[in-house]
Formats: sequence, C-alpha cells, structure tokens
Amino acid sequence: NNDVFNVYGKCITAVTMKIYNRWGEVVFESIDESFGWDGTYKGEVMNTASFVYVIDISFVDERFEQFKGNLSLVR
Repeated sequence: NNDVFNVYGKCITAVTMKIYNRWGEVVFESIDESFGWDGTYKGEVMNTASFVYVIDISFVDERFEQFKGNLSLVR
C-alpha cells in the first residue's frame, strides 16, 4: 500500500514537488503530476526516516497554492 507519494487532483495546470531529507538535501524533485516518489534516492532504496515535502500547484483558474508537510517512509 502507498508505494508512491504522488499528487492527485483536478484542474491542475502545473505542479512542482520536492522532497527533502532531514539535512535539507533534495532527495526527489518532479514537475510531472503523474510521476511520484517511490522512496528511492539515486537508485537506492532509502531507510525508514522522516522527510519534508513542498508542493507548488497552479490551477486552471490561475490560483496558486503551496502545500508543506512531513512524510514518514516506513519499510
């Protein structure tokens, strides 16, 4: 279950998703809403840890929203 962290929604024109480790290093970045994070970094499976996500979304009505939060990777 929940093997990929992804953005889902309607009326989205653009999305940018970044995931950071606890040292502030970007471990994942995508501008494609159909391409999510599978818990790997540089082709290697990551250990159980907490991460921070920042997601910027533009909508068809020209609204912009930013979502931030924590993500727990559990193996």
